[in-house]
Amino acid sequence: MTSIRIFEKLTSRTEPFTAEDIVRLRGLTAYHIVRELRIRPWRMPWLLVRGRTMMRREIDTLKVFDGVEEVLQELKAAGIPIYIMSSNSPGNIRKLMQAKGLDHYFTHIYGNVGIFGKAKRLRQIIKRNNLHKEHIFYIGDEGRDIEAAKRVGIKGVAVSWGFNSAELLAKHHPYALVYTTDELSKTLLAG
Repeated sequence: MTSIRIFEKLTSRTEPFTAEDIVRLRGLTAYHIVRELRIRPWRMPWLLVRGRTMMRREIDTLKVFDGVEEVLQELKAAGIPIYIMSSNSPGNIRKLMQAKGLDHYFTHIYGNVGIFGKAKRLRQIIKRNNLHKEHIFYIGDEGRDIEAAKRVGIKGVAVSWGFNSAELLAKHHPYALVYTTDELSKTLLAG
């Protein structure tokens, strides 16, 4: 997994994470991961910038989860605008979407969102695009995504195949916790 290898380099690990390490870390919040790995808070901005640079070099090796393109096709066919909001850089996101042939599905890409600034950025995006909260789904793979959605008053949908484990995501009480892209599609189109 590319992101794990990058994280190992960023934290100067001498040994790779084991499968057990990865399962344990997926069950922790970002805050608790930082504490467990003894990363000094003042290093976080540098690690983010360095991580984005490393990710850019690895973009071609990244994979899109099976079924995601079909979900995007269904949403676009239904006339639903799709936005990306990420802590990654807009350049990295565009490069990945273009490499995978997915860039035409997205209305706009918002990047460089601070690790803990998602709610503020969501409010800005909603206002800038004149969106109605009752029609918005925010899809995320971390507990902080679900918490940001709640703070803004929109529906947070947690996907189990990303950063945090399904068990941790469930503790945040998302609007929906989905395990497959079919479930994601049904949730979004029914919404």
